[in-house]
Amino acid sequence: MALVIGVGLFFSYKVVADAQEKDRVVQQIMYSTNQLNNMVAAYVLHHEERPKLQFLAEQESMGSLTARVRFPVQEQQLVVDHIRGHDETIRSLFLKLVSSQERIESGQDAALLREAEELLRGQLIIEISDVLGDATRLESLVDEEITSTQRTVVVLVIALILTAAVSLTMVLILTMRSITTSLAALRRGTEVVGAGNLGHRIGLAARDELGLLARSFDHMTERLQAMTVSREDLQQEVVERKQAEVALRQQENLYHSTLDGMLEGCQILGLDWRYLYVNDTAARHGRRAREDLLGRTMMEVYPGIESTELFVQLQRCMRDRTSHHMENEFTYPDGGKGWFQLSITPVPEGVFMLSLDITERKSMEKLKDEFIAMVSHELRTPLTVVLGGLHTLQDHSSQLTAEERDSLLRLAYLEAESLTDIVGNLLELSRADSGRLILERGVVNMGVVLDGALRKAGAQYPRHHFVAELPASLPEVHADCVRLERVLSNLVDNAAKFSPEGSPVRVFATTRDGEMLVGVADQGDGISAADQARLFAPFERLGRGSAGSTGGTGLGLLVCKRLVEAHGGRIWVESEVGKGSVFQFTVPFWPITDSRVVER
Repeated sequence: MALVIGVGLFFSYKVVADAQEKDRVVQQIMYSTNQLNNMVAAYVLHHEERPKLQFLAEQESMGSLTARVRFPVQEQQLVVDHIRGHDETIRSLFLKLVSSQERIESGQDAALLREAEELLRGQLIIEISDVLGDATRLESLVDEEITSTQRTVVVLVIALILTAAVSLTMVLILTMRSITTSLAALRRGTEVVGAGNLGHRIGLAARDELGLLARSFDHMTERLQAMTVSREDLQQEVVERKQAEVALRQQENLYHSTLDGMLEGCQILGLDWRYLYVNDTAARHGRRAREDLLGRTMMEVYPGIESTELFVQLQRCMRDRTSHHMENEFTYPDGGKGWFQLSITPVPEGVFMLSLDITERKSMEKLKDEFIAMVSHELRTPLTVVLGGLHTLQDHSSQLTAEERDSLLRLAYLEAESLTDIVGNLLELSRADSGRLILERGVVNMGVVLDGALRKAGAQYPRHHFVAELPASLPEVHADCVRLERVLSNLVDNAAKFSPEGSPVRVFATTRDGEMLVGVADQGDGISAADQARLFAPFERLGRGSAGSTGGTGLGLLVCKRLVEAHGGRIWVESEVGKGSVFQFTVPFWPITDSRVVER
């Protein structure tokens, strides 16, 4: 019976799945029809090639769909065939409409052709409305089929549940009867043996747990009956026990030695929450000495731990004897925090806990999330400006003056350059950190590089005054011109960003000890000695920009450091709080080999 219902249930679900597939086809037909209607409107309004091609492609897709689909229900298939007929008519009318428009554009009888075009538009609208009506009817038929099938499935499920309930009740009755009989036999046998008759056997043949228990009891009785206690046997048993204790102690010492040498933290908590065993790694994880932990309760060592999620899971393991795995942020008594991956397992002594320090991994995950959020924000800001300016030019160009249009284009160009700088810095950092940085060395005129960087900065920061201080004769260097310009652009951009508006930014270059020295000086707030140590670290953004908000990705100075070091130079900052900052870097006149950099 259950098999029959199960087979019926399977086929019912198959019918539901087929009906849902039909519904998907209907929705596709309705969507394509609406698209055709929109494309007809677009073509009539603009008479462009694009909506015409889109219409023909969408109509061909819809025709292919209606041609290949087959509905088993005759009424549903008739509606599909009717839709296919309308679809062919729509294509024919649209091609006539296109032909009429082409003839109008060629200068033929425009008035008569426009009247014909209007008639064709009306016929197209009527045909599309008919398709939508047929699709709606088809959707209704499919929904009715789904509803009917679902009712059948519900009836079959109820029947299956009732059948299973009856079967389980019968099995339960038979099982209880068998258990009652076995218990009675087991009780009688234990009473006889308890009275002193060791020759009695229960002899229960059942194959369940009670039968196993009865056979174990018979085996125990047989051993008691056969046992002859003698002095020699007792002495031998004592010797064997001592040997077993020695072996057990040796095995225990071996386990402790293994646990002591593990990189993971291992600790055993007794049933009274006292530390029974702690290896050195676990002691380091808890920032305690092993001697301070052993013999003391967890609550004594870490006051307040009872209110943490870790203690809740330890209690559950202790109570239910179930294992649990978790990642836990542990707060130390001094306020410090650490992340650990924990495996909590019940053992006879209490609870065994294995800990792995994942603090660094969690810090990297947090850093990654912050980096993604920060880069997303920094990319979205220039994109918003670019798209906003282009949208304004596209939709309101006729209402803008030539000066306003130029201003919008200039703003979009500057933000696009800013976006290019962000992406460029990310790519340079990725190449440097993965060992794929390739320097395209050549003869570089540092004066030309400085001029390009200052011209770019002047366009981006028109309210700043940029000054170049160069000697009359400046030797050329053998370096990557594009990378040097990126270093200078990043430094000048930083100087302008963190200086008051209108203040000068000074760029200078000179020679010193066989290398080129280049510097960028600003009149910003300056940088404290403590912050200078973190300047060239990833994602560091110290202070606020001239507009009052922290800007940039925090990667510019790190990229400068990577590129300067790739050339064999070095970079540093000299600054005092309230007196501005001077960023300087050196570039050797001739290349210095660096195994981490590929040169061409």
